[in-house]
Amino acid sequence: MGTQTPEMRVVLERLERLETQNRRFRQAGALALAAFGVMVLTGQVEPKKRTIEAEKFVVTDEAGRSRAELWADRTTTQLALYDLEGRRGVSLVTDTQGNASSLSLFNKYGMRLLVSAYLDSGGVSLAEKKEASDWQYRFELAEHGAPNYNSALSLWNARSKAHASLVTDASGPSLGLITSEGFATVLGSTSLETPDAGAHRTSAASLVMLGKDGNVIWQAP
Repeated sequence: MGTQTPEMRVVLERLERLETQNRRFRQAGALALAAFGVMVLTGQVEPKKRTIEAEKFVVTDEAGRSRAELWADRTTTQLALYDLEGRRGVSLVTDTQGNASSLSLFNKYGMRLLVSAYLDSGGVSLAEKKEASDWQYRFELAEHGAPNYNSALSLWNARSKAHASLVTDASGPSLGLITSEGFATVLGSTSLETPDAGAHRTSAASLVMLGKDGNVIWQAP
């Protein structure tokens, strides 16, 4: 090899230093990768997970008060939201069988608006429960095989069971009034069973009065 100039010697020295550094970097990288692999295999480092699993989640505010909860048990999955006083304001519940789901809204006086969906029968209901009094109302719409639909609007006293209801189905509408003793008056189409006619359904123009035992005490026509 010919005589090296000073400039060439400088370049060769730099190349040799770079090669030495690269060799050290490769060795260090191999050692780090091997160490990480050992830690993963021994369980000291877990791979990053995108899913967090728990039986219950609780969200608290800056004061440590529970403001929301999400949990599941053997029968239901529930989500509840609370106000500053710890009162439940919203509740969403669905059962594990997929038969029914409900959404409840509460105010600070305990009044509850309940929306329920009965997935097995296609029914939907809307009801209000007032803790300060016993009066409630309920609206229901249920599908029992298209094109037959049953719907009902009811107002009753939960304690005495006296109530009024407006019901309509494929046979026609009816208005019913029932006392706490069980006496009833039905205007419109309803199912009856009498000694003379047997099991039958009255017309929309009929008026029927029933005793507390369910027997007809007066009917027209």
